[in-house]
Amino acid sequence: MRTHGDVAPDSVGIVGVSQAGWIIPIAAAESPEIPFVILQSGPTVTLGEEDYFSELTRDFDCGRSGLSPAEADVLVRSRAPSGFDPRPYLSRMTQPGLWFYGLEDLSKDEPRREL
Repeated sequence: MRTHGDVAPDSVGIVGVSQAGWIIPIAAAESPEIPFVILQSGPTVTLGEEDYFSELTRDFDCGRSGLSPAEADVLVRSRAPSGFDPRPYLSRMTQPGLWFYGLEDLSKDEPRREL
């Protein structure tokens, strides 16, 4: 896109959903020429924290048969972070970012497994 004659190179950013919250910060930190990032429901916590939260709330089943988000948050915070951690990449990003979240968003995927 950046090389297309009808596109201003500095107007091409990265947009992603869900797991992109782990991938896009890597790309942005490693490629400062990326002018901006936009994420929808992209996690900014470790893979282990997100997986445990989803397990406790059962949001991967698209249902509310598990703990409430507030109850799950207490338990998640009581454990050490584990798995991939996006925070070092987030701290190296120089681009502006826009993250969209919704309290009632439910995961549609099966639970993730450690990489």
